[in-house]
Amino acid sequence: LFFVLSKNFFIDFINAPENSKKFKALNRRERQFLFYFLLLDDRDQTDILSFMKVKYQNRLNEKNVSD
Repeated sequence: LFFVLSKNFFIDFINAPENSKKFKALNRRERQFLFYFLLLDDRDQTDILSFMKVKYQNRLNEKNVSD
């Protein structure tokens, strides 16, 4: 039931006139990521961004080591 409500909420949010232009150029994964990211509080958003930066840097380091 939560998934159905969540999915409908996601679709309604994406299709809302004030959001449709923002999401138009994004693919499905990017729309989902942005939708759920915006539902988080500031602290959690900061944590996610920090994690992504560390993850990206680790991938770069792995690539540089293997080259």
